[in-house]
Amino acid sequence: MNLQHLYYFQAVAQYQSFTKAAEAIFVSQPTLTYAINNIEKELGCALIDRNGKNAILTAEGKAFLEYVNYSLKTLDNGVQLIRSTKENQFDTIRICTDRFMLITPDIKQFRQDYKNRNIKFTINKLKESEIEQHVINGDYDIGFQHCYPSTPGLCFSQYPDSEYVMIVSREHPLAKESSIDLGNVDWNQEVIVRDVMRPEPDTATHDIYSIYKKYGYDPRSSKSRASTFVGIAAMVEAGLGIAIVPEQDIIGRFDLKILKIENDIKKPTCYIIQKRGTGDIFSTSLFFDYINGRHGHPEIINL
Repeated sequence: MNLQHLYYFQAVAQYQSFTKAAEAIFVSQPTLTYAINNIEKELGCALIDRNGKNAILTAEGKAFLEYVNYSLKTLDNGVQLIRSTKENQFDTIRICTDRFMLITPDIKQFRQDYKNRNIKFTINKLKESEIEQHVINGDYDIGFQHCYPSTPGLCFSQYPDSEYVMIVSREHPLAKESSIDLGNVDWNQEVIVRDVMRPEPDTATHDIYSIYKKYGYDPRSSKSRASTFVGIAAMVEAGLGIAIVPEQDIIGRFDLKILKIENDIKKPTCYIIQKRGTGDIFSTSLFFDYINGRHGHPEIINL
């Protein structure tokens, strides 16, 4: 069994066809057959069920594939690591997102854990509707978005978003509480909202507007507005009103009281996406795997 044979096995498993795999990796079909036969002979079991034109993995084949994928990816990462540590050579991870504050804690931790890997970041904020297409086009390596991914050619996993909380100033009567029932809130007081009259669906602002409306407050009637959640937090700290916001790390830097919401409300959901086939790019693959590992290895879905 040699390394090239493992790559051949991986290709056949991916395409579930000797013919398609041979075309994809530019080798002859007899070469693939010879390689798989050698592996099976060495292991003493069948890895692939040759069913007509299809090549379906056996139970042993599925188990072996997990180890092959892990081993080859680890080896590729090692090669890229050595290459990336050359003097003055940097890899750059290009990120697009609809909310900066959501991902900055993970980027900060990644840079601390991999400070010697010569990896830099560029981050740009895009509209929710633009993120998938820019990732598919190769303009960005990684995207973070709140709408469920739908573009063929992407792979993605769920990324934990912040809970929604209510924030009030330290002088506000509610500051003595640790949680709040939105059904008991006096909505006649000033409420600070994002300065967006028609927020896009599947965004935090859209969710929060819906929560307000559900519990009897029309956010369009607010006279106090801010362009960002950070701006809202600053206004709440100054005693200008109350607000519902995502519980982001940045909010904790203000001198205000954070109240957990007791009601059963829609939980925010986010997704990390990348273009399929870019897993061999060391920096992008490392960051994508790091994020998934940091948040419990959620299922990766291919479109």
